[in-house]
Amino acid sequence: MRAVDQPHTPATVSDQQATFLLSRSLVAAITTVALLLVWRPTLLRAQDAAGAAQEPSSTSHIVTPGETLWSLAVRYYGDGHQWQALARRNGIPISGVPPLKVGMRLRVPPRPTVRGATAAMAAAAPAESSAANLRPPTGTTMGERSARRIGLADQEAAMNSRKPSEVLTVFHRDLPDAAEAERRTRAVLRPNAPAPRIAEFLAAPFVTSERALVNLGRIAARVGSPAAGDGDPQRAIKTDEIELEAPEKQSYKVGDRLLAFGSPMRIGKGQVVITPTGILEVVKVGAGRPALALVVRQSGRIEVGQHLLTAPGGSAPWVKAVLLESPDVPTTIAWLDPQEAQPTLQSYVVIGAGSAKGLRPGDEVAIYRRSAKGTAETIAASARVVRVEHDFATSIVTKQYQTDIALGLPVRRFAKAP
Repeated sequence: MRAVDQPHTPATVSDQQATFLLSRSLVAAITTVALLLVWRPTLLRAQDAAGAAQEPSSTSHIVTPGETLWSLAVRYYGDGHQWQALARRNGIPISGVPPLKVGMRLRVPPRPTVRGATAAMAAAAPAESSAANLRPPTGTTMGERSARRIGLADQEAAMNSRKPSEVLTVFHRDLPDAAEAERRTRAVLRPNAPAPRIAEFLAAPFVTSERALVNLGRIAARVGSPAAGDGDPQRAIKTDEIELEAPEKQSYKVGDRLLAFGSPMRIGKGQVVITPTGILEVVKVGAGRPALALVVRQSGRIEVGQHLLTAPGGSAPWVKAVLLESPDVPTTIAWLDPQEAQPTLQSYVVIGAGSAKGLRPGDEVAIYRRSAKGTAETIAASARVVRVEHDFATSIVTKQYQTDIALGLPVRRFAKAP
């Protein structure tokens, strides 16, 4: 304690100052060495000397966002491929990704380098080309040149300018007369004529003899339907496959078209009315197995057990009937569908005259009635004949003027098919 409280001597103060100066000098030396290692002033001075030798003057550029060494080389050297020279000028390594940062100061040439454009050399015209002999006129100005016509060349000029290698092309314009133009138009356009209405023909009821219904084929089953009792018969619709039972001592073949019908209705002695329910087409036949048929048309209820007839051919063409001077072929209505309480348009009507009296498909008949006894007959409806048998014909109502179309009303033909 007594030594600490003693005052410092001059020798002690001098030693402390010397120690402080020595430590300060040592720190300064270490800092200088560290700065030399980091900034490499010797290399920078060498680069500056080399740059000064190559380019006596230079300026600086501050890197902004979006700039690259390539864009700066294009700007100051006129060629983006000189980016390596710009990097070497500023001591930036060219291997890897160049460390170019925003705000970095770069030394660049004082003014952008402008590189002169080199004109492209065009190939000379071939010797056989007419372009080789073209020479611009000399001694004339725009005001001294004469006016030239610009437009389509006439035929003579076009012929004179044609080259020998060109093939002459002749364009022929066909101007048909009125009759020929109409004939060509009709050949292209479809005729405006109504097509035959085959559905009305195939669905039309018709009269046949009872002897024609002996030994007929029948619908045996619907393919894919479970067995049903007598109270719930199997039914088929269009596109269904059904099994057929052929007539005794007969067989079906692929392509046969058959007509299915329901229970026939008697119309007279030995005559019955058949109402078609659909058209079947045989698609598969095998030995010892029932034939398979496809329902192609349906006009009624097709059920298992219905009998089959050979389907008729096509219907008559739909032609316009010619009006007669006076109605002929007098007859009466022989049959109406009992399920229709009030026959009307599109209803089938069987009349008691057929081919034996000259009726043909396409004829038009009128149905007459009397409003009261002793009054004149008036037309109640008109119908078109769609199917003709020997003694009967089936027609379909096309126009109706009065109600109460009933059995026994008089019928006469007023238009005849050509």
